[in-house]
Amino acid sequence: MLAIKKIKTEKNHYIYDTYRNKLIKVDEKLYNTLDENMSFEQLTSEMDECYIEDIKHYRKKNFFQDFPLEIEEFDYLVDIDKDYKKLNMLSLEITEQCNFRCKYCVYGDSYANLKFRNHNDNMMDYSTAKKAVDFYIQNCHKAEPVVRFYGGEPLLNFKLIKEIVNYVAKYHPKFKLSFLIATNGSLLSKEIIEFCVLNNIRLHISIDGPEEINDKYRNDINGNKTFDKVFSKIKFIKNNYPDYFNVFVAFLVTYNPSESMKDVIEFFKKNSDFFPVSNIIISSLIEDEEFYDYDKIPDNMKYLNSITQKTIDIIVDMRNRNESQGDYSPLNEKSSEMKYENKIAYILLVNTLNYITRTLNKQMIENNKVYPQGCCIPGRESLFVTSKGEYHYCEKMSHHTNNIGDVDKGINLEYVKDIIQEYQNLVLKDCRNCWAISICNQCFIQVYDGEKFNYELFRESCENLKTRLQKNLTQYCEIMEKDEGFFNDSSGLVK
Repeated sequence: MLAIKKIKTEKNHYIYDTYRNKLIKVDEKLYNTLDENMSFEQLTSEMDECYIEDIKHYRKKNFFQDFPLEIEEFDYLVDIDKDYKKLNMLSLEITEQCNFRCKYCVYGDSYANLKFRNHNDNMMDYSTAKKAVDFYIQNCHKAEPVVRFYGGEPLLNFKLIKEIVNYVAKYHPKFKLSFLIATNGSLLSKEIIEFCVLNNIRLHISIDGPEEINDKYRNDINGNKTFDKVFSKIKFIKNNYPDYFNVFVAFLVTYNPSESMKDVIEFFKKNSDFFPVSNIIISSLIEDEEFYDYDKIPDNMKYLNSITQKTIDIIVDMRNRNESQGDYSPLNEKSSEMKYENKIAYILLVNTLNYITRTLNKQMIENNKVYPQGCCIPGRESLFVTSKGEYHYCEKMSHHTNNIGDVDKGINLEYVKDIIQEYQNLVLKDCRNCWAISICNQCFIQVYDGEKFNYELFRESCENLKTRLQKNLTQYCEIMEKDEGFFNDSSGLVK
């Protein structure tokens, strides 16, 4: 079976080659001749002679290899201690309390099957936070290190935030550490805001769009609506600290595709003085029958696809007209053709295809061995520290899994190896025959059932992921047909 995937657009035909992680443009006749279930020997015996020399030429360059691939079985675990000298972000769960009861919160009742913790009164103390920060500083070699204060609602433990920020300033003045607070925004008093302004602390404030949508999901602990209170805080920061606001304040929007994306965009557009488009971060609500109205999703997606296509055409046209003037930025506020909704669509498009554009064309397979993509080294990308000082993979895999260490003992390297080995034993027999292995971004949480890695969950998640990746590759090719420089990166296309 060939290690390829056929990709077709309205205009052209392509082959995505798993081994080389590249796209090959082919004509329709060759495309129809190729069968993903063929071996290379079958392919060359059945195809027209006019193609044989070209295919053999590609074969010499390691295209059109046969499954199963030989997969490197995590030999890098030998040096895993080095990975923990490259910590990316530290997330401190400084409280498990929250003054909101958002319907989609993973710590609420909606996702009880995931066995996350419930809201409670646990607070992180100064000693625990200090030990975690010291560990991070010793083991982070990132150019822009970040400590994120997480909850619950972290501002319920603002005292600790102040203590840690002041501690780093006093005892680690040369370490260029940035701080970020993920907050519902309701507790942003003048004192807290001024402290954030003084220390350049980033604020990520959650708001889901217009009042009728926001308040459907985001209520306080007593069931009251929250929109007016949060929006008033946003206005206060903007009006009193405009320079800080423009640089350090962003907005987390959890979007349910059952809701009108048009209404969401129109709200932000109408209030664009308070919601700069480049400061909006949109993520989709975890799919759940409790929240999804599947009858409404097609119309919302139709609207989004419409403005996305229009946005692509605008950008291609403007890039062509601005080619002699250097790189064109789609989010440049001076570009009158790019309306607010087009900029939102562009952000969503880039977010959707970001993994493809970063990964495609990179050699993921060497010496006939592929190093599995997807799951991270637990804790390396975002080391999550619970209020009690336990280390976990990340905020997604906290509380409902065993910890991978703590602030007193550090990272348990042997246990981390066991985790990865357990996952490897579950998935490798499938990965060896998967066309998407070089661009896979599978996550541990998609395979975890609350107690262990689950093969049935893995298969379901894998099939959904491959469907999405195929759509992403198709959309990528469609955009490249219009403008190969659209993403200002290597196209990943073999000429």
